[in-house]
Amino acid sequence: MKTSNIIITAFAILLVGSMFFLFADTVKHTKDEIAKISFKEYPISKSFKVIVAEKGSDVNIVRSGTTSMRIEYITGKKVPAKMYEVINDTLFVYGGLRTFVKCDNITTVIGKHQWWFGVYEFAPELIKLRMTGGTGTYSNEGIEAKPFDIDLTVTDSASIEIKNVNLRNLNLTVDRATVNLDCHIKNIAGNIKGHSTLHGIQSAQNITLQRDTTSSFSRE
Repeated sequence: MKTSNIIITAFAILLVGSMFFLFADTVKHTKDEIAKISFKEYPISKSFKVIVAEKGSDVNIVRSGTTSMRIEYITGKKVPAKMYEVINDTLFVYGGLRTFVKCDNITTVIGKHQWWFGVYEFAPELIKLRMTGGTGTYSNEGIEAKPFDIDLTVTDSASIEIKNVNLRNLNLTVDRATVNLDCHIKNIAGNIKGHSTLHGIQSAQNITLQRDTTSSFSRE
């Protein structure tokens, strides 16, 4: 065998061996990380209509016939002294661990510089979404629901995506924030300002939007 062929073969063996080692190490790392995760569910006896995602929280809100809080615990990660509480008609969710709220009906979701909130499978007559910073999504993927209304206010570098929903009216106020739409909308109205962006209004039948010179909206 020529020297050049020997070098090429050796290099190929080394490359394959390295890739196998990296793959095996990745699989082991993934299994170790999964082993650190556990969940515990807590029933919530008090009723609420409003959910507030406090600073740093990671909240997933899912429609369910039961009311509870499911918390993801990670070995070695500090557990906050208080994860949630209900005051009057409002559930406050605090930062520190990922949480899953199960409930039947809500009227308002408020994000206060949360790390994330997701709202899934809710289609009330009207729902209010308020975000000051943070990231969020609203999706009804997998369910069929009659058209409903969303009243949306996003400010202070907040970003939200609304997808897989059938909206009758979307009323919005966007200030220094980003909104991405991937859904059917009959009527959209409101104003955007402060270097804001609004994407995906292509499906709206009636559009009444005001914007300042620093902001933009597009059909894409």
